[in-house]
Amino acid sequence: MSDVAIILAAGLGSRLREYTKNMPKALLPLDSSVTIFDLQVKSLLSQGVVGSEENIFVVAGWHADVLREHIAHKGYRVELLENPHYSNRNNSYSLYYALSQISEAVGNVGSVFLVNGDFVGWFAHYASCDRCPMGFCVVVDDVKRLGDEEMKVAVDERGQVAVFSKRIDPSVAVGEYIGVAKFPFKSVWNDGLWKSFEQSVGFSGWYEDFFNQGISSGAFEIFPVYVGGLPWVEVDFPDDYARARRIYQEYGSILPGV
Repeated sequence: MSDVAIILAAGLGSRLREYTKNMPKALLPLDSSVTIFDLQVKSLLSQGVVGSEENIFVVAGWHADVLREHIAHKGYRVELLENPHYSNRNNSYSLYYALSQISEAVGNVGSVFLVNGDFVGWFAHYASCDRCPMGFCVVVDDVKRLGDEEMKVAVDERGQVAVFSKRIDPSVAVGEYIGVAKFPFKSVWNDGLWKSFEQSVGFSGWYEDFFNQGISSGAFEIFPVYVGGLPWVEVDFPDDYARARRIYQEYGSILPGV
């Protein structure tokens, strides 16, 4: 049984257009030789999330050709999947498309480790999620001050995730989902659940909306992994990109192989 990782890197990066005019957001450099994508690949491998590069699948869209060239130049053996609908569907379709391709390419899949392509953080974020003993785990920052933009998380009386939403009142949220998760492939590659999601929400929704549907239907029990205080950033705006570069200045020196 093989564990795999998915990096979702198909987005347009429109809020960073001064940097992403000619490249996907995942290829933004953190220093003279390392990009966001490079850091993610090395983090997945150094923390033992996957056994080899061949088990890493990256979903590309905006300037997929540039990402493909970068992968070839670096000599990575990762699998690049081109999302044909990256410009008019949300990241729920990128996840759906990746799972559909993995179901055909990989025989017996165990766990899927999911990373948003604009996530920059410490290797402890990867390790804490990968070592979570529960089947379906998501990493939550329970320290950061919350506002309107954050993908917030609320939990039920058992401590399990009840809902993901940017619209949750910050006073009742336990934190922000940072874009790192692990789940059993068979639980999420559920044809009936995906069809129901497409009919009710549609692929204009976030993959967190799909998670919500799985929770409400009883198909998923999702457990938060709290890592408040560890530096990380979702690179959406120029200020985020500047913070990502600062994080890497500290992080890169302690990550083997970067």
